[in-house]
Amino acid sequence: MYVAVTRAKSNLHIHYNESFLRGYLQDSVSYKFDNNGFPEPEQLSIWLTHRDIYLGYFEYVQQKMNGLLSGKNLTIVKEGLGNTNGQLLIKYSRSFTNQLDEYISKGYKLSSARINFIVYWNNKDKSLESKIILPEITLTKVQ
Repeated sequence: MYVAVTRAKSNLHIHYNESFLRGYLQDSVSYKFDNNGFPEPEQLSIWLTHRDIYLGYFEYVQQKMNGLLSGKNLTIVKEGLGNTNGQLLIKYSRSFTNQLDEYISKGYKLSSARINFIVYWNNKDKSLESKIILPEITLTKVQ
């Protein structure tokens, strides 16, 4: 946001759904509230972070991750996400499972997933370093 604000030549429009910038109003700044209702999007893409996945599970699936690359598709399985053979690779964290359940209750379904990043995670409790997958998932509105 800093770059956008400092690089604006003549006009800058900021669209957001909070009120935390209201304290910065000056003579040259206006604040408009849009009370219109907007439909939910037909499709959502979510980039999962280390907080969204069960990190400890990766300790047990290191061999199944050999040969995987960013951009490769993942299989949707009951417990999380798997490789193309359907072998479970990624379990969701409890908080993300709750978030996913909320989307499902709003009429979305998990339609696809792919590997976004493969990075190393250091489990300090066990002094163990493991490769982990940070996926991108796509949810589609059920008609």
